[in-house]
Amino acid sequence: MSDVTVAADFGASLVRAIFSLNSQSQALKPELMLIAPQVLRVPSKSIENYEKYKLGNSMPENSAWVKLGNDYYAVGHLAKTHFNAVHCLESLKIDSAIPQLLAIVGSIVQSKQMGNSFSLSLGILLPWGEYTDRDRFESYIKQALSGFCFRGKEYFVTLESFTCLPEGAGLFARGRVPHKGGDRLRNARELNIAVLTIGYRNASMLSIEKGALSWGCTENYGFSRMVEKVQQFTSGQKAERLVGL
Repeated sequence: MSDVTVAADFGASLVRAIFSLNSQSQALKPELMLIAPQVLRVPSKSIENYEKYKLGNSMPENSAWVKLGNDYYAVGHLAKTHFNAVHCLESLKIDSAIPQLLAIVGSIVQSKQMGNSFSLSLGILLPWGEYTDRDRFESYIKQALSGFCFRGKEYFVTLESFTCLPEGAGLFARGRVPHKGGDRLRNARELNIAVLTIGYRNASMLSIEKGALSWGCTENYGFSRMVEKVQQFTSGQKAERLVGL
């Protein structure tokens, strides 16, 4: 059993992670971590100045920065408030997911005062349009975790297991359709099911035929498109104000 288990959703409105620490072959109570979605590549000098002049002692996830190779990234609340970063909805989710994941892992180990070397079991969700790149994404994740710096401390993480599912797969796995003739719930293997997931950035649809995933699609019809329409027909409105991000 790995030392840490994380299930993450790299949402465009909020990054969500459910994690648990494993001790003596037993998982401890799961916890929730929320991180703002902004990611910004910044010069090393900007990070040096931030660390030199910062006041207070905020939670790791609210003052997250990552050094990967020779590149520095401000993540979440720090990127949003200190560097005025704006989350780019046009980029792929996997473009920002690596720094976000490293921020999640680093925040967990620093808040729980763990060592700098441990194993990780990871589960993530991707839109159907990016799900086909899951193998390539796994290789990027494994390489990034093997050596990175979070808030000035080095970490070496072994990716013990990796599970990637398309958005909506969890709804299918947990959902059942009541039988019209009574209270019996019909087995999903008897049905053709469509699962529609509407997120902030886009919407994904999965088609399940007789219990097996047959096809899926992702289109740019997320909540952000409605926000854009509101902005077009009103004045002085910013997306952050409209949705309370």
